[in-house]
Amino acid sequence: MERIKEVLKQEGISQSYRGYWYIVSSVKLVMEDEQRLLHVRKEIYQKVAEEYQIDVRSVERDIRTVRDVFCRKNPTKEFLFLKNDRHLYPREFIELLAEYVRQRN
Repeated sequence: MERIKEVLKQEGISQSYRGYWYIVSSVKLVMEDEQRLLHVRKEIYQKVAEEYQIDVRSVERDIRTVRDVFCRKNPTKEFLFLKNDRHLYPREFIELLAEYVRQRN
């Protein structure tokens, strides 16, 4: 979990965003079991919502906010090895962060 927080901090994502902790938890869940990405709402968002005692929609919305901040601060998305300008879905953002952290461990 510390490595996930370190990566987010390096990329300008601070703990001041509610979605920060949801991203950390989501990436951790994916690193434990990549199959969770097949049912992201049930296997990731729902689990994070239960952990933080909030609504599933809030988890997804706040993760999108963090993703948007990340993309504004890193317009080329080179950090995530994406060279095009396409918009990342929250699921893709979580997946790519998990892969990046896994490669750096």
